Amino acid sequence: MSLPTTNDLLTWVSIYNSGQRNSHDMRSLTVQSVQRAVIRHRTLVGLFCIAHDGSLPRAVCRVSRSGNNHSLSLSDFAVLSDGIESANSLFESVLRYARAEQVSEVCLWLHNDAERLSDIVSSFGLHIRRLRTRMSIQLDHRVEQDYDSLTMLNNKIAPTPPLVQMSLCGSPPLIELLDEWRSMGSVLLNPESISDRLLLYTSAKNRRRVRLQLGATHSPGTCRSHISVRTLQSVLAQLYTSGVREVSVELGTDHDIERVFTDAGFTKECMYIEFVLDIL
Repeated sequence: MSLPTTNDLLTWVSIYNSGQRNSHDMRSLTVQSVQRAVIRHRTLVGLFCIAHDGSLPRAVCRVSRSGNNHSLSLSDFAVLSDGIESANSLFESVLRYARAEQVSEVCLWLHNDAERLSDIVSSFGLHIRRLRTRMSIQLDHRVEQDYDSLTMLNNKIAPTPPLVQMSLCGSPPLIELLDEWRSMGSVLLNPESISDRLLLYTSAKNRRRVRLQLGATHSPGTCRSHISVRTLQSVLAQLYTSGVREVSVELGTDHDIERVFTDAGFTKECMYIEFVLDIL
């Protein structure tokens, strides 16, 4: 069973951008940026799919296999305001393909404001499995204070995986594949476990931006890590003195951890919801 794939990136990007506006996400793609993402992350990008209403394109998505090859990820699902039937047809094609390929599950992450898309995938029996929260902070002189010395690990001591393998548990949207994030190393949180670290990434385009990733590197979606407000404030203070002005982080549903970041001055930007369907 084949997917309705396309090589027409101009049409795909046009439908994606218009559909995202209907999903309360105003970030846009260009054909050139998508081509760069394909070159840089070919395996993660996967296949571009498009569904039509007659001859008119109305819904798009990307489909890729997970690292263990047992899961089919659907990303960048976007639908025009009059494209519900096309969206349903597209999703039916993905499910038929998943069963034919004998994968164990189909999953996708949606922005919490994408209510129309949530309704569509829920109608096919997908249920919520995980939530991820995005938080950020703008650094200023107020973070300059006495701070604790931290155990920093470079990548030779403790290799850090690429951010794209950690973001949304390894299924980031295309818009995130466009930013090149370089590892700065990590901060050891638990002296008894080298895998329990706070990972730091800097933007190749803007060194004033840093992304944090909290948790065990082998299981970014389900890990439990421990960090104190004092440790986090120390990290922020050191980042500020090195010229960083914007820091963001992606967290799971551990409310204690979220409270630590809130107490350190982070504010919530949005939430992503993972929907999953077990393939029998």
